Amino acid sequence: MGKLGVLLKVKSITVETFLMPRRFCYECGKDEWEKGLCRQCFAKTHKLMKLPARIEIEKCSKCETVKARNKRVEWNAERFFSKLIGKEVELVENAIGKDLIYTVKVTGEIAGVEIEETAKTRIHFNVRICERCGKIASDYYEGILQLRGNFTGDVLNWIDEEIGKSTDKMVFYRLKQVKGGVDVYLGSQRFLKRLAAKLSRKHKIKLVESFKQVTQIEGREIRRRIILARFDKLK
Repeated sequence: MGKLGVLLKVKSITVETFLMPRRFCYECGKDEWEKGLCRQCFAKTHKLMKLPARIEIEKCSKCETVKARNKRVEWNAERFFSKLIGKEVELVENAIGKDLIYTVKVTGEIAGVEIEETAKTRIHFNVRICERCGKIASDYYEGILQLRGNFTGDVLNWIDEEIGKSTDKMVFYRLKQVKGGVDVYLGSQRFLKRLAAKLSRKHKIKLVESFKQVTQIEGREIRRRIILARFDKLK
């Protein structure tokens, strides 16, 4: 291609470039960034969060924990909204009867533009007794740790501490004074087994395990675990 051909090509591109129509934001008149909008107007049409006007949450009338998926947890509004929205939040809380009204504020970036957004929602608590509190109220238990012999109050304090460390909401207990010792009624068979094994190692005592059938459900036996711990050698 000769010099004249190159020159004509360059002139052609230059002319086409200048002839291309300039696009403007149909909202404010600034230069278009995307879909007929400038960056600022584009950002305004997109949301940082989507909150329903009303959210229902199950809350226990006894322990006041709330149901989050399959867990019972203490109500923490900041943690709840942060997980729901996926961003850090600022909250203003107001009570209306048994409901809570939250003004939720978040900040973030859309299309390179810093955005601050607020929204309001109502939290309605469906109050009922949770499974754990219902079982405690009905003296429910899955197993018994039988303490017999010359054990001291330190053993009971240790048991209380071990139960307090558990994050399993179904790990609860009650004590019953019986002839020759104390029965510890526990709401979890699994925890009972772990607790008894740890107690055995700590005090170098032998355990005797047995089961008591209490009922059948669809042909399956429901049994309670009973573990006997003797402290006869302790002074």
